[in-house]
Amino acid sequence: RRVLFRSVSQSRYLRYSLIQRESKQNVDDLQLNDRDQMKTFWFYKQKKSDGKIRNKEKEAHIPYFSIDPFSVLFFYQGLPLKNGDVYEIPLINKSKILILKSVVEARETIETEIHKKVRAIRVHATTKYTGETLKDGDLTFWFTDDAKRTLIKASAKIKLGSVTATIVTGK
Repeated sequence: RRVLFRSVSQSRYLRYSLIQRESKQNVDDLQLNDRDQMKTFWFYKQKKSDGKIRNKEKEAHIPYFSIDPFSVLFFYQGLPLKNGDVYEIPLINKSKILILKSVVEARETIETEIHKKVRAIRVHATTKYTGETLKDGDLTFWFTDDAKRTLIKASAKIKLGSVTATIVTGK
């Protein structure tokens, strides 16, 4: 399974794309956010292993201060992240708007493969949405407790249990 996320700023659009290649399906998901028009444009193509293709397109209005789900990780780097702080961040995903509520829970020392022991800021984030393509989310992020605020670990609860990701290489 291969999943690629990318979020780049291009001229007047913020572009978010997902390219997902699996044995039973391929997905191409492109989202463009236009701050000048305050609109989002979503283009989706899914090709199943049986050859069936499903295309979707949607356009919707967005709040000026909103970001895509991937960019939020970089957004956290600019926040004070003091223990007890609560942030409500509007996210745009598939032309839907949801609120990511984040609580800075604690500072703690954690161990990772490249950071044997490192001081980290633990942020718990939840989304509330019920719909065909977006579900409620329960996430925890750990950022280094320094000026860089580098993401070093993340975990999420999913239908089957939970998933944890830890940074294993880097500078």
